[in-house]
Amino acid sequence: LLWRSDDNIQRKGFNLTYSFVHFHADDDPGCGFSSHAKIGEIMSPNFPKDYPNSANCVWNLVVPFGYDIKLTITSMDIQNSHNCEKDSLQISQEHLSRALTPLYDYYFYFEHEEKLKTLCGNDDQPPIVTSSNRARINFTTDATVSGRGFKLKWEAICGTTLTLTHGVITSPHYPDFYPNDNVECNYLIFPIMPDNSRPIITLRVLDFNLESFSGGFRTIDTEANITQPC
Repeated sequence: LLWRSDDNIQRKGFNLTYSFVHFHADDDPGCGFSSHAKIGEIMSPNFPKDYPNSANCVWNLVVPFGYDIKLTITSMDIQNSHNCEKDSLQISQEHLSRALTPLYDYYFYFEHEEKLKTLCGNDDQPPIVTSSNRARINFTTDATVSGRGFKLKWEAICGTTLTLTHGVITSPHYPDFYPNDNVECNYLIFPIMPDNSRPIITLRVLDFNLESFSGGFRTIDTEANITQPC
């Protein structure tokens, strides 16, 4: 859902209710689901038995603002092919962010989907960590050879490497209170420039409310080794 308004006429607006329904691949022939859980598990249809041909399964994961998603593949047996053109497991991250507290007439909004990995075969894979709180897993198969499929687990973590040239960073659960469980989040901003030039990074704090002395925020210039506590 995306709601917009212009600068003209006002109306009462709208009020709606929603609920989350969790589908299991065995119950849904199309397979896939959407989840807002901070931890969970995904399996290909029929796992650990062979997956069906001509399948197209999509899982959408969303964790709270301020968290990223760590995906760990614990088992994978997918038909191998050149560039995974036949059967494949594609993992993408979705950047859908906005400044929830616009200050000084500043609004920030962007939407972007970035493919992270396209996998097939049965080689062990290192964990995949997104730089967004949204991930999409797409499993597609052709009409020929099949295999046991895959099994992976996901968990919400805070702190990651950011490679886009623009973005929004929030504390966990923002704009709600951040958790009180000794959380430490480290973010490395390392944008990849088209011409491989060295970027100048500008940080603009839009909202800031931390408990004195116990909470903390600081920026570090990794090359100049400059630390600025706030």
